Formats: sequence, structure tokens, C-alpha cells
Amino acid sequence: MRSERAQLPRQQPSAAPILEVGAIGDATVLELAEGDFEYRGVLGEVRAGRQRLKARGVVLAGSWWHPPRA
Repeated sequence: MRSERAQLPRQQPSAAPILEVGAIGDATVLELAEGDFEYRGVLGEVRAGRQRLKARGVVLAGSWWHPPRA
């Protein structure tokens, strides 16, 4: 039996990023929530925290985006 690594196609960027006033862009909108939160790691360890980030939305190509509701 012989195995080979899959070859991924090379993707060329469509254009260089533009960072200037008035340019269309993408952004992630986050909320910093205060309270008592519990975080559990992949090995099961638990840590307490007083803050967490909550995703509130995404702006793609300058327009508000939201996923379809299930």
C-alpha cells in the first residue's frame, strides 16, 4: 500500500489588501462581557474568569453579515 500527501492547488491572491480611508473591509464585532465564567481546557482543567468575549457579528466586504438560522 502506498500513500502520498494530497497536493493542494496554489491560490493566487486576487488583489493586494488595501488599508485606506473609505476602502471596503471586513471586521469582527465582539462584546466584552463582565461576570463569573468558567473555562475548561481540552485536558479537563478548569479556570475561572471575570471576562469573556462574545461574537456579535461580522462585516464582510463592507456589509453586515449574519448566518442563516437553523
